[in-house]
Amino acid sequence: MRAVVLRGGRLEVRETDDPVPGPNELLLRTLSTAICASDVHFMDHHEMVTGDGTGRFVYDEDRDIVLGHEFVGEVIDHGPGCGDQFPVGSRVTAMPVRLVATGAGTQVIGQHPDAQGSLGELLVVSELLARVVPDGVPTDAVAVVDAFAVGEFYVGSSKITGGEIPIVIGAGAIGLSAVAALARRGIEPIIVSDRKPERLALAESFGAHVLVDVDERSPFDVWREVAAEWGWRHRPWCTSASARPA
Repeated sequence: MRAVVLRGGRLEVRETDDPVPGPNELLLRTLSTAICASDVHFMDHHEMVTGDGTGRFVYDEDRDIVLGHEFVGEVIDHGPGCGDQFPVGSRVTAMPVRLVATGAGTQVIGQHPDAQGSLGELLVVSELLARVVPDGVPTDAVAVVDAFAVGEFYVGSSKITGGEIPIVIGAGAIGLSAVAALARRGIEPIIVSDRKPERLALAESFGAHVLVDVDERSPFDVWREVAAEWGWRHRPWCTSASARPA
């Protein structure tokens, strides 16, 4: 298959071995994939995860690794033992973990040479962790579900109420997912800061009310002004681009 291959610390587009589905696995043809920051982190700082002792992450400069763990694919084949819930032609996504019978028990898709990711034409996923994409849902939208799930999770975990003014620091994929989750709950005003005008424009389209260029102003100064205008004195609820609430 043709893929973006990581080997020897470098990325290149070329041919590599086709993945083969094992027992209870599906072979997918990649339809859409997102690029996650953790793909870049794995490439540049793989020692941060490969030394955890679990064997889930493996970086080997002498073996091809295909990155990519946010994806939608079309089922084109089944490994031994698969059921009939995912017929050939089904659009599916999956948790980016390959279940294996020996060793660690799991391999992270896209960050292990035996669990090739979605920056290639083909990938293998565990049937148990796969889900059918509903009809009418755009393929590209499903590919970024993982990112939007992060913002939804952390906004939900924060238990933010109408008495607090949130700040979202960074309007990347995770920041935008936090904005969407806040807007869905009717929280306002939502303050978003970034240094890129196009990202701030996107944040506004997702439901942000106050946009801050961090090269011009501190978002915390803006928060104080907004809080004074609204008559609120609560501390800010803040999320960074990594969606970790302060």
